[in-house]
Amino acid sequence: MEELMNLSAISHRSLFADCYAKNRQEIVINIRTGKDITGVNLIFADPYACGIGSNVTWSGQSKPMKLHRELKHNYVFSFTVEPEYRRLQYCFELFSDSEKILMLEDGFYTEEAAQKTGRLLQYFKFPYINPCDVITPPS
Repeated sequence: MEELMNLSAISHRSLFADCYAKNRQEIVINIRTGKDITGVNLIFADPYACGIGSNVTWSGQSKPMKLHRELKHNYVFSFTVEPEYRRLQYCFELFSDSEKILMLEDGFYTEEAAQKTGRLLQYFKFPYINPCDVITPPS
């Protein structure tokens, strides 16, 4: 019998150490997973890249995240992105040996469920890199 992905070990919040402005141009995105995860892709683009409106289908580019850190029971995957307009919308595509699943802010979805007509998807968002939110320690 195939073992399903341990979804309870996967966590990401679009703030604090999981998502932050590295400088005035770059955003660092981190996700913590269980050790059953073999890879993570970050799917990202500007929130308005496909237009504005309720009938607009958003799509982003997919890039593999790097295994940044191994903890006792978890992996931490990381990716740094430089959004053109200093704002970002994103989700995660997670892989195990037997499964592929999408993680959005409101939960986990199969590709088929995420593409269902009329489904309003709740993507993660980084609203804007505000210069006052960038940590600039003194030299």
